Amino acid sequence: MGFIEKMLKSAGSDWYIFAAALLALVCLVIVRNENRSVEEEFDTWKSENHYSRYKYKRLTNFYSLFLTLITIFPLLGMLGTVFALLQLDFTGDAALAVAKSSFFDALTSTAWGIIFALIFKLANAFISTSVSDNIEKVSALIDGKAENIDLKQEKAKKRKGRA
Repeated sequence: MGFIEKMLKSAGSDWYIFAAALLALVCLVIVRNENRSVEEEFDTWKSENHYSRYKYKRLTNFYSLFLTLITIFPLLGMLGTVFALLQLDFTGDAALAVAKSSFFDALTSTAWGIIFALIFKLANAFISTSVSDNIEKVSALIDGKAENIDLKQEKAKKRKGRA
């Protein structure tokens, strides 16, 4: 059985890595959308001296989660390998033969972890500069005492409710 066949066969037992990959993909999509939104609105924010704390927080929080997930993939892979190796039974006459074939199956989780880490690390290479620049620009705007328009909108809604 070749490498690809073993990897595809192991997909069911390595479900947790695929779940983490799905979460990373969702974070990546949210980061791209929020980053695009911040880019489109930044000039307005700067000229009117306000910003959206909600959009800024979403961008920074989801980007942080995305970066953390990238570093977790190899660890999840190693964890799967350890779990698989701990389940090996070395009792009995055929134990060595079974352990030998199971050992390679145990390594598939490490391989999946490395594969997804590489994929998302490459994806991050395409967005990291833009996201970091936008976070830095909005931070500078906040440090310049820009007003949070989310609060401004809440106050306006409250005033309309009273009237």
